[in-house]
Amino acid sequence: MAFCLTVCLPSLLFADVRFSTERLKGMASVMQLHGLENINPYSDIRDGYTYKGRSLHITTNRWGEISHIGYCLFDPGQYLVQPSPVYDFLERYLLELDLPSEFPISFRLEKDKIHVNGNLSLLASLDGSEEFVIDKRAYLKYRVCWLKEGKSILSISFDMDNQLMSGCLTMELERNLVRDMKRTPPFSTQFSGISENSNITKAGSFYILHGRNYMNDQIRNDLYYIKQQDRFVLVEDAKHPMQSVPDILLTGQSVADYKMDICLDKYGYETETFTVTLKQWVAFCKEEGCEFYFEIKDRTEETISGTLFAVNDTKGYNHMMNISFPLSLLEKQDGKLTGRLYAYIPLHNVSEKYFKFDYKR
Repeated sequence: MAFCLTVCLPSLLFADVRFSTERLKGMASVMQLHGLENINPYSDIRDGYTYKGRSLHITTNRWGEISHIGYCLFDPGQYLVQPSPVYDFLERYLLELDLPSEFPISFRLEKDKIHVNGNLSLLASLDGSEEFVIDKRAYLKYRVCWLKEGKSILSISFDMDNQLMSGCLTMELERNLVRDMKRTPPFSTQFSGISENSNITKAGSFYILHGRNYMNDQIRNDLYYIKQQDRFVLVEDAKHPMQSVPDILLTGQSVADYKMDICLDKYGYETETFTVTLKQWVAFCKEEGCEFYFEIKDRTEETISGTLFAVNDTKGYNHMMNISFPLSLLEKQDGKLTGRLYAYIPLHNVSEKYFKFDYKR
């Protein structure tokens, strides 16, 4: 009976609470956090919850799910001054280290490849007067440091590993991707377009807004504009598919919200097919913090095919989609986009060669 009570109590306690990840649900169960069901969507709670006498930071997402639990370590203004995923990761991970475990802290740090220079107990005495510095080595590693009077009092370094930082293994990341993409509102923000400082060249009737390349010079995010009544407008018409298709896929700006059939290539050589709209896909990737790049691979009379990359250089991963765009969408808004998606590919050990063969075989 005692065993049944210890197992059943968490499920009863959180029967009316939803969590964005299984890890957060487990943490809340261990700490027996009461009242989570009363927190509204888009909440940012920094008072009222504690663990071992230290204030907790709890947030909810647009769906009212608990999306973050951690020690309250950073002032809200810090997020605005230097946006980064390291804040939530450090708050959650450092709280996890204080939760009961059969393994010592030193073993857990070593297993997660996290290196600490200083005493973690100093975190409990931080008063906000310290300077917090984030150093990033692109696609590889973070190092954060708390400084007092210009001297380091504590530093932590860790890999730019999305599984570590999100607290989710690959299979859960894939499940959450499908769940969240299906329920994400379509991207509606108008693309900011051309400014006075933009890098523009003119080619015939087009104005090319030069972006950046990714891995090679063929994978780019350049955009094509025409001028209408002294306004720059993205190209979207059946007469110019080679310019229209990149514009649409890179920005999500289109006259219609085209349907997409996506086949997700999952862990364990499994696949899952689901349907969203193009603007849902774009909104999902934008909210994750991804930047888009596209390469045209083939053109026929019916379709343009290519590879679309959504790159997250703060969490060290990309989504890669081999996508087929039927030109009937431009002519009469008829048809669907189809894509094969490889999600959360880690970037720390990936080069251009990685994408030149079918790595599922």
